[in-house]
Amino acid sequence: MADIERTYNVPLRKGIRKAPKYKRASKAVIVLRKFLVRHMKSNEIKIGPYLNSKILEHGRKNVAHHIEVKAVKGKDGIVRAEYTKAKNLDFLKPKEIK
Repeated sequence: MADIERTYNVPLRKGIRKAPKYKRASKAVIVLRKFLVRHMKSNEIKIGPYLNSKILEHGRKNVAHHIEVKAVKGKDGIVRAEYTKAKNLDFLKPKEIK
């Protein structure tokens, strides 16, 4: 299986409104993972550091309604997700085996 690379604009609003205000960031991560499982057909999702900091940018109570995500599915079936406008997208590249 070759690398599959896709860009998504993930809607978070419906999911985070169902959670209490103090749990909205963690609920956003759950909604993001469910979205990527459904669209990328894999159960192993790795969220990058820039995407995590974007979710927590305004605190855990005030999460953005949409997030642009670049997802790459490797040969091993692991999906690596990162914020599209991140400075460094090295997280998406698989590690070399020595």
